[in-house]
Amino acid sequence: MADFVIEELRTLLVTMGIGAALAVVYDIFRIARRVVRHNTFAVSGEDILFWIAAGFATYYFFLFINDGKFRLYMVAGIILGIFVCRMTVSRIFVPFLSRIFRKIKEFIIKLLKKIIKSFKIKSLFKKRGHNKTRGGKIEKK
Repeated sequence: MADFVIEELRTLLVTMGIGAALAVVYDIFRIARRVVRHNTFAVSGEDILFWIAAGFATYYFFLFINDGKFRLYMVAGIILGIFVCRMTVSRIFVPFLSRIFRKIKEFIIKLLKKIIKSFKIKSLFKKRGHNKTRGGKIEKK
């Protein structure tokens, strides 16, 4: 094969990797949204920030990989990488990791509630046992 064909095939594979990486980063946002509820404004803001960062990253890679030359097959490679990642890896890992992080979140919330409850109980006992206005002891009448 001619060297330029091998180079373009390598470039296509790299752009597919870039597309897969962008899909994985977006999957992190999807997992976070499943674990912690987001309102529409927060989701929109996250999406805007993601696409701005993805645009800069893609531009940088186009500049780095192909000396800034824009080729349609590079865009197709990114789209194909995103599609392949979403149809394979994302279908398995997003629900799996979402469940794990939800369980961790629930455990942390239960632990914090127990800690707060124990502090409230301890503070109630401290208030009953001491009279701060009379030297720290309760006087009997």
